[in-house]
Amino acid sequence: MKKNMGIADRIIRGVAAFVLGYLSSYNIVTGNLVLVFMMLSIALFITALFGYCPLYALFRINTMSHKQRDTFANKHNTPII
Repeated sequence: MKKNMGIADRIIRGVAAFVLGYLSSYNIVTGNLVLVFMMLSIALFITALFGYCPLYALFRINTMSHKQRDTFANKHNTPII
């Protein structure tokens, strides 16, 4: 699985996951919105953790900078396409 998210994207997703998790855990939102926020929070956290977003892959979006791509490719001995 090739990474397709840059550092800034991963940080923003991590913060958004924390905020949504906090809102749903401390009863700030109620009803069905709690379930929606928790599911979204989990999805954002997992994509931020692994640096891979399936929707980005579907639309061929890559938010990694060239420097990050080169560093990742050199660490894992994978060619950059």
